[in-house]
Amino acid sequence: MQTPNWPYGLPPYVSMSWYVIVPDKQVARLGFSKDRMGIVCETGRAYVNIKEETLRAEETVRREDELLPEPRNMNHNFWVNVSNCKPVDKMQLTLQFWVTFADRQIGESCKVVVVCFLLVSLLSLGGTVMDAGHPWVWGLRSLPSKIPVPQKPVSYSWVLLEAGGEGGVLMWCRGFFFCFVLFL
Repeated sequence: MQTPNWPYGLPPYVSMSWYVIVPDKQVARLGFSKDRMGIVCETGRAYVNIKEETLRAEETVRREDELLPEPRNMNHNFWVNVSNCKPVDKMQLTLQFWVTFADRQIGESCKVVVVCFLLVSLLSLGGTVMDAGHPWVWGLRSLPSKIPVPQKPVSYSWVLLEAGGEGGVLMWCRGFFFCFVLFL
């Protein structure tokens, strides 16, 4: 995308806005074709403002005498606003930027964390259910002795976890540590 009136430049004191919609399950990559706006202002300031439409999103602002932002990923719809000053020597603001889209990928580290969480949850549930006498998890009793299994049914309510209920937090932490070591 480029400022209107290309290649002659954006007229003085004109502002332009682009609203970019990022589709669900995709990420947008925003970058500029050069590292500076390439003008010197006689009066006023030229600005580039970038802001995602999400709670507590920080706005990126660059003046004509600053470097433009490095390419970055945008996970939400966002605005690119360009405001011109009155440039010296009939110089005009010409700015180009690009936006590419790609499918969101769950990183490998996220996959490991999810697998660990599910395994720990299964072990925690298995320990509680085994002590309740359900036969479908009896096979878990043959797991290596390094995996802690509580000796009594444990309630995993938040009250017991916050109060440090015996077995709940300890078993979860030990199980998570075991999974973490296992996947490293």
